[in-house]
Amino acid sequence: MLTIISGSPSIRRKFFAKQIDSSAAYYYCSNDFSLPRVDCGIFPESDLALEPDDSNPAAFKQSYNNVLEGYKSNQHLILGGTFSKVFLDLVRKDFGEENVRVLNIIRNPSAAYAMGISLTDPELESPIGIKSVIPFTIASAVDSVTLCSVDYVTTVRFEDIIINKTFEFSNTLIPCPAVHNNYNGVITRYEYQAHRRTPVVTAEKVALFNQRFSNFNTSFINCHNDPKLPENIFSLLGYSPLSCEELYASL
Repeated sequence: MLTIISGSPSIRRKFFAKQIDSSAAYYYCSNDFSLPRVDCGIFPESDLALEPDDSNPAAFKQSYNNVLEGYKSNQHLILGGTFSKVFLDLVRKDFGEENVRVLNIIRNPSAAYAMGISLTDPELESPIGIKSVIPFTIASAVDSVTLCSVDYVTTVRFEDIIINKTFEFSNTLIPCPAVHNNYNGVITRYEYQAHRRTPVVTAEKVALFNQRFSNFNTSFINCHNDPKLPENIFSLLGYSPLSCEELYASL
């Protein structure tokens, strides 16, 4: 069985993997198999390269063969990171649809950014150009929007998981990892304590992020100046922007 857990960098996917199957091998893939510009039709799927290729913007960052070999070597392999539909379709074709299950954990983008701000902060200073690397948070946001409408993907809200302390996946009730104990229905206790000890999140940064993600296709310009990217990430995921104060507000 191949299980794929897709979500933002602020969601600790490895802990969810242990709850799903503690004996499974776990591969962290970051955004190696995330190609939202292919999913959005900016680059044609015919340009897809399975091996790393710096000259091809539609190439995977890691070898697809590594996933194939990992799957052959383990009875149950779990991949964690953010993944595009083009990758998921490929593994379903190669491994068999019945052998692949996908969990898409979505989260309010304001919280996803604030809790993983060190990963995304530098990229907010400039728009995306043809040669730039799409940051993990941006890639995961577009991937999440795409995967929400895919029928073979199970999509769950992070907020529901931490409030209910459980979620259903593949007809099984999965307990919420202890590290994700709820603080206020938006962030966890661990996140609140960690970020209050090291206050890197500012109201200005969160406000800028909210503005950019509410006008995503004009804030982040693709190489053809043909805005095929999602317009408002918040509304497409079913959320509204949260201010810095709202993120940390107690219940």
